[in-house]
Amino acid sequence: MMPKKSNQLFLAGLTSLLLFSAFPLFSFWPLAFVCLIPLMSAVKNISVRKTFLLSWLSGTLFYIGLLHWIVFNPAVEGWVKPLLYLGVLLIGFYLSLYLAASFALARWLAIRTKVPFWAWLAVCLPALDFIRSQGLLGFPWGSLGYALVPWTNGIQMAALTGVYGLTFWAVLINGLLLSLATMLWQGRTRLAEVLKRPQTLIIILT
Repeated sequence: MMPKKSNQLFLAGLTSLLLFSAFPLFSFWPLAFVCLIPLMSAVKNISVRKTFLLSWLSGTLFYIGLLHWIVFNPAVEGWVKPLLYLGVLLIGFYLSLYLAASFALARWLAIRTKVPFWAWLAVCLPALDFIRSQGLLGFPWGSLGYALVPWTNGIQMAALTGVYGLTFWAVLINGLLLSLATMLWQGRTRLAEVLKRPQTLIIILT
């Protein structure tokens, strides 16, 4: 069942808030494993175009929040701040294009294959993050894997995979949790059966 438009907007905004809370200022890193669930729920069963637009909105709100320090820097002269507001807004529009592209690409691939949307997203989001970090306009900050930096004991895999491996892992957990929650919510299976599912085993092992 597709969420109503108002619910979709709320879920997109909720993902923005959770993403923002996972990074500094708050650095509540456990949110990295659940922050995408609202947006993933919002784009369920909608078109690729609508998936792109909704994800773009969510990403824009997140990046504007992430870059708040640029505007609120006490060293900045007051007359410069209006230009900084505009600059942060434009940067947010630009950076969120990569998040939107990853969600839209994952939706497009899921429609054409039997692979779940969330599994494609675990591949597409790190890939688009990598592309976002390249070139003159490269901006790696904001990749979901960076939110896990405070958890030093749990991210040793980054020595082999880099931050993009952490992003893949975090997105995968988001998707697996959503998949299991959906099964329970729809009443298709009982808790005892869910605990036997391979998704549950993967989450436990991680």
